[in-house]
Amino acid sequence: MFIVMFSAVSTAKTPGNPEVLLATSNFWGVSISSYRTNVAEALQFSYDESVLEEWFSNVCLYDEFPNSDTNALWLMEKGRCVGEMSCMAEISASTNSWIDAADLLGRLRVISENNVFPTATNVSFSTEAEWSAYFGERSLRIRQFQMRRNSCEMAMREARHAVTDVFPWNILPRMQPDLRISIVSNIAARAFVEVDDVGALVRNILRRKEEGEE
Repeated sequence: MFIVMFSAVSTAKTPGNPEVLLATSNFWGVSISSYRTNVAEALQFSYDESVLEEWFSNVCLYDEFPNSDTNALWLMEKGRCVGEMSCMAEISASTNSWIDAADLLGRLRVISENNVFPTATNVSFSTEAEWSAYFGERSLRIRQFQMRRNSCEMAMREARHAVTDVFPWNILPRMQPDLRISIVSNIAARAFVEVDDVGALVRNILRRKEEGEE
């Protein structure tokens, strides 16, 4: 669904109203189905690169937990959105969008690190009801931890692929060698990843090409 949705921008010929696309933020946190529907409808039209950059930046900044800290479904949705959006031609060639995605990946890593497994505490119970209530609550907190962990891992996987593979492949070949070093270092620092992990394949290809031309 998302591949079709986000590919629509490249094939649509009728210019769209930028406000309609940007206003899809109003459906974030309402329901995933309504958000997807409204985005898909907005993307039936075409938009300038600057509009798409702004839209992508906004999505990267959406609240990962708009309803509750224990509801990680929107976190998963955000990862899916960013992963698919980064493959759009206009966005994948944008250095600003690459930086936005790197910042997001860095924030996702912080969320993951702060998701601590609920440890057991030394408590005593005077009744069976208290015992049952305690373990019921603990079981719920463990399920919430697992959901948050799984959603965060999925979102990080999508964002990391965009940051270390999609954007480098579309941006680095168009840059001068000295600028590549600078942007890759900046991206790695923002995303909390190793420099060697950012665009490793494309950088090796470019280096071999440059060496062959010397």
